[in-house]
Amino acid sequence: MGIALTPGMVRGSLPVLQAAAVTDRRGTTHYGRLSGLLGAPAAIASALAPFAGAGPTGPPGGYPGLTVAAPSA
Repeated sequence: MGIALTPGMVRGSLPVLQAAAVTDRRGTTHYGRLSGLLGAPAAIASALAPFAGAGPTGPPGGYPGLTVAAPSA
């Protein structure tokens, strides 16, 4: 459950960080570039998440085998 909650908390806090931290610390001159650098890790993780979730399905024999092999929450 923590694996699902942690990325959601990080993703939810990024708009607050971008609005406050970037302009407060660096000003508005380079806001676009700095916001892009701050948001890039979350965007990359969101793009790669489907592949990371589908990756472990191969060895146990697909999704039914993964369901049996995975511990219940």
